[in-house]
Amino acid sequence: MENFVLSCCSTADLSLEHFQNRNIHYICFHYELNGTVYPDDLGQSMPFDVFYEAMTKGAETKTFQVNVAEFEAYFESFLKEGKDILHLCLSSGITGVMNSANIAKDILAEKYPERKIYIVDSLSASSGYGLLMDKLADLRDAGMGIDELRQWVEENKRKVQHWFFSTDLTFYIKGGRVTKTAGFVGTMLSICPLLHVNYEGKFGKHSIAAMAAVEKMQAYMHSKRMLFNNPDPDGYLGTSPSAGAMDTGNSITYKYKQGSLSYLGRVSYNYADKYLFQFLFRSDASTKFAPANYWGFFPGVSVGWVASEEEFMKKLLPSWFEYMKVRFSWGRTGKDNIKAWGWKQLYSLDPSRGYGFGSNGGILQTGIKPGATPNPDAHWDNTDKFNLGFDLRFLNNRLSATVDVYYDINSDILNQNIGGIIGTPIFAGGALTEVNFGRIDAFGSEFSLNWRDKIDQVKYNIGVNFGFNGNRVREWPQSAPSYIQENSVREGASTIFPTYGYKVWRGTSSGDGILRNSDDIENYWNYLSANAEAAGTSPEYLGVKDASQLKPGMLAYQDLGGVLNEDGTQSGPDGRIAKTQDYAKLNKSGKTYGFTTKLGAEWKGISFNMMIATSWGGYRQIDVNKITTSSGDMLWTPDSFWEDMFDERNNTTGKYPNLGLDNRISGSVIAPSDFWSISTFRCYIRNLSIGYTLPKAWLSPLKIQSAKLSLTGNNLWDFYNPYPDHYRNMYCGTTSLYPTLRTWSLGVNVSF
Repeated sequence: MENFVLSCCSTADLSLEHFQNRNIHYICFHYELNGTVYPDDLGQSMPFDVFYEAMTKGAETKTFQVNVAEFEAYFESFLKEGKDILHLCLSSGITGVMNSANIAKDILAEKYPERKIYIVDSLSASSGYGLLMDKLADLRDAGMGIDELRQWVEENKRKVQHWFFSTDLTFYIKGGRVTKTAGFVGTMLSICPLLHVNYEGKFGKHSIAAMAAVEKMQAYMHSKRMLFNNPDPDGYLGTSPSAGAMDTGNSITYKYKQGSLSYLGRVSYNYADKYLFQFLFRSDASTKFAPANYWGFFPGVSVGWVASEEEFMKKLLPSWFEYMKVRFSWGRTGKDNIKAWGWKQLYSLDPSRGYGFGSNGGILQTGIKPGATPNPDAHWDNTDKFNLGFDLRFLNNRLSATVDVYYDINSDILNQNIGGIIGTPIFAGGALTEVNFGRIDAFGSEFSLNWRDKIDQVKYNIGVNFGFNGNRVREWPQSAPSYIQENSVREGASTIFPTYGYKVWRGTSSGDGILRNSDDIENYWNYLSANAEAAGTSPEYLGVKDASQLKPGMLAYQDLGGVLNEDGTQSGPDGRIAKTQDYAKLNKSGKTYGFTTKLGAEWKGISFNMMIATSWGGYRQIDVNKITTSSGDMLWTPDSFWEDMFDERNNTTGKYPNLGLDNRISGSVIAPSDFWSISTFRCYIRNLSIGYTLPKAWLSPLKIQSAKLSLTGNNLWDFYNPYPDHYRNMYCGTTSLYPTLRTWSLGVNVSF
């Protein structure tokens, strides 16, 4: 027989004599009786009759599982003797003691690498636990070795059937497993509870959890601005009396308060970890609305079905298809994103809105100015979120997949565009508070694939995440006819707007749209003049009405649009280049597509993780900025422009237009155009981390449980870069004041 010990916890419901006779070792749990802690040493420290009598008389009792240090000392006593260990823990569905045993195992594995320590979850309790241990002792005595025993118990532990009943509900009530009401009724009717430990090591198949909470917020603000006329600097002592005469017209006191109250809760139900249900709710009140509309109720429901656990599905699914979960959820949320007290008529003092009388007749005086027109009917807007998801695992759980499809309905949107609705009466004025009007539906899908495996001692994983999304405006205020290029929200359209801008005129000598000489200018002006003559207008370029004002180095744009007709259409080319009127669609939409790739590996305490982001779509362009001294224009701009800019004398083949000349024409430089557009494809290393977990043999003498060193970098390198001279990295935003920083961080994580 191999040199090993068969071990379990004291909760196996076997007597001391039985453990000794079958040569089964055990480690003691602990219990507390009236404030004194005792080991569960099978009646040695306290006889069972004394213990039960004390409980019957109302003694306070608690139980404690075995900690890591106790397991470490217990296991090491056998390892020092050169023995291997097979230890069965009390079911993990009941206690977390198995975690302590595994930690102790890992600590000792560094110290005794030649020894075997097997920790097995028995998925059993009480007498069922004892029966399983008794069977293992039989198999051991028949000559089965430790590896065979481990394999046998893993294959057969779910076959143990154990049921329990109790004639007394007192301690179920005291422990909270039975409510006081149910306990009273059960006692009156002499009901005996029948308990079953299932194949996952849990009592029964039903699980219920609940949570409730209250949130309250109050905000107060009190500000005062006092303006004094011509204070005497020599006599000012830092006080109001010494500051001179107060300008009452411009001195303002402002007080503000608001609050919110929320009740929230959640109830979850689980049957056999196969049928899942959850109900949650929020009931929110906000003083931003009138008292009649304070409250909004926002419920949510989710259901789940682990289909792969059904017997008929096990017969239908192939052997390599291990897991399939289907889930569906609906939930409603709300927003109160409006200004507070918009349901009341508010007023403010204005030094130039009052009428003067008497000696001040005809002179504007301080007066009361009304604020936005109130809307007492404003209420919470709503978002209904629907989600259908699938969780799948294949090939011995090496391959996993997640699929989510969602549809969101945003309705009763708190909208401030009511002033633009056709038919709004003029007396309403320009200041209007928000109204609940509008609906925008959002939809999309998300997918993830992950592969986990190992090659010898190297564990690795590869994951990919990607998705698609879009939206549609179902209801929106009808605005007056406007240029479609203005990207206004319109019913039937998407809010993922395309990018509009100029298309350059390619009739120049270089074919790139840059006016490089007098012939280019003459040809371009003739192009505009011909269109103007056909439309009955005169040629014009961004306010310039004479060809002599065009200079070499400027960009020429196509004449595409025209003035806006009453029906919202454009008249067509008219020989006049005007902002917005001559805009073209530079991309179909601002939607960006992409996926994220995650790579990871682990070997002998060394870990490696990397995230690669890849995307395309939308619109990106070379940065173009005004040449001014204003701090508002002090954006980060690449040197590429200045080094290769068209110059009539020194660089007639320059790649870029002369921005200094273009800046003379109002708005031409800051407008997007296809001249500046570049590829939208991005691929870069978003994140990389390398870590090393120190061996426990190094840490044990220092009483350190674990220690890990890590090096992490963000926004590291791009694999493709269309920007000239790579002046901007592809992980930078489309526009930014400064380039995105590449960062490195070094970390140390120590647990004692």
